[in-house]
Amino acid sequence: MSLTMDKSPHAKLRAPTEDGGILLWPELFHWGSLAEANRYALTRNSARVFGFSLSELAVRARQEMLTAARRWTGRYRSVEFPETATANGLPPIYMTGHQPELFHPGVWLKNAVLDGVTQNGPAITIHMIVDSDVLKGLAVPVPSGVPEQPRMAYIPLDEGPCGWPYEERPVVSREVFTEFDAAVCRAVRGLVPNPLIGKFWSLVRESLEVSPRLAHAIAIGRHRQESLWGWQTLEVPQSWLCRLPSFLILAAHIWLEARRFLMLHNRAVDAYRRAHRLRSRSHPFPHLIEADGWNEVPFWTWSLESPYRQRVFTRHSGNCVELSDLAHWRTRIPDVRLSDPGWLADWAFELEKSGRRIRGRAVITTLWARCFLSDFFIHGLGGAKYDQVTDAIIRDFLKIDPPAYATATGTLFLPVARPSVDESDEWAMRVQLRDLEFHPEKHISLAELPPDARRVVEKLIEEKWQWINTAITPESAAHRYRRIREINQALQRFVEDERQRLLQLLNETREKLKIKHILAARDWAFCLYPEEQLTRFYAAAVQTVAR
Repeated sequence: MSLTMDKSPHAKLRAPTEDGGILLWPELFHWGSLAEANRYALTRNSARVFGFSLSELAVRARQEMLTAARRWTGRYRSVEFPETATANGLPPIYMTGHQPELFHPGVWLKNAVLDGVTQNGPAITIHMIVDSDVLKGLAVPVPSGVPEQPRMAYIPLDEGPCGWPYEERPVVSREVFTEFDAAVCRAVRGLVPNPLIGKFWSLVRESLEVSPRLAHAIAIGRHRQESLWGWQTLEVPQSWLCRLPSFLILAAHIWLEARRFLMLHNRAVDAYRRAHRLRSRSHPFPHLIEADGWNEVPFWTWSLESPYRQRVFTRHSGNCVELSDLAHWRTRIPDVRLSDPGWLADWAFELEKSGRRIRGRAVITTLWARCFLSDFFIHGLGGAKYDQVTDAIIRDFLKIDPPAYATATGTLFLPVARPSVDESDEWAMRVQLRDLEFHPEKHISLAELPPDARRVVEKLIEEKWQWINTAITPESAAHRYRRIREINQALQRFVEDERQRLLQLLNETREKLKIKHILAARDWAFCLYPEEQLTRFYAAAVQTVAR
């Protein structure tokens, strides 16, 4: 049976276009009640995962996550949260997450909003470092040159391979990595004389002593920067969360129900594509597939010997669930152990010790975070849009209403004067040039022409109108069209000066647009902006949340 899906309100949201613009949806005054409703709905549901009710599994997951987050964060900074329990257990947990990258200021806004939530009352706020994603490139784009002639430069972050999961990728060249800030400062000094990178990268260098992993060092340095600003949030890598016994219980449930999960997943993906009129087979996610009795599940696996992600497949064989990448690795879990969190934790520990990793993919990560780890999750634009699929899976697979979530993002431009021009200016000039070609008579001032030229132009215009007002017949259509085109061509020499003026303006406008596209991009790395500009931007967001 096919699934009907309307566009989510989150999918219709767009990033602010104005400098300093902030998008928070739904409105902030709803967040507390939505978090409370999300938690209450979980306690009222009778669905079970093996022997655990969903609320029991969530309580266990949150306690395990808090222990892991305090352990991770405590390695490099301190964060204090109220231990006072509410009537429903822990204080409300608000959560967000992102890849450990040099993301743009609009992404970092989610973390500022998390800190703002703590100012409204007891709450625990956690950022999940999505370190199972892969390092796609090592060249970081930065603006260079001067305001009148900016250009794009690419600064190497490190040497060595790409395509590894963030959690496995060490810094290969300490020299390149530790000198990254100096190279960036040299590139941007004609545009941004005092970027945050100078201060921030010293924290990143120090963070290599905590973790030799490139992405972890960046994430720890960023969290230390947040500490200097007074933000109070915990952090924890996704890789740590995927080792928790509670996560393994949910994973085992999906592995056992792989066939049903596959069907519901693909049905949700198809409904999303229909709702958004997408033809791509990779958006929002590829279909899970069946292969020779194996069912694909939304998990990744890899080994330390070959740290490149492979898909995970399962099948039920005898009294066991088998897992495999259908290439080099296979393991078995007895049915009687699938509901035993202690045994699963030991099993996962041995896998990890042998260099084998199993991590949740995007749909599992957000399902796990929204339903079990937090009371309220804060997405960026991309995650909020794609979570329509997750909503359908939550509803059909877990048999619960999807928890409400928020979308948060913002737009911040570099503090450089930009040309006051946009695409509509270019379009208007192209329209005028087209009008000169097909309606030159509208742009000729007869009074300014010499008498002989004026008579020629008047005669041509008169003939053109005669042809325009002549009824079209099969016999005359081709001749009529050809003669109007010839008249338009004959009039071109009388509008040549105007054409050259417009062409010059068009070229100037296009050059200004190229400059603006560089200077007014919203996706530059946060560390390229001055610290004062960033703190003003985030203070505005925190004040909005704290009202």
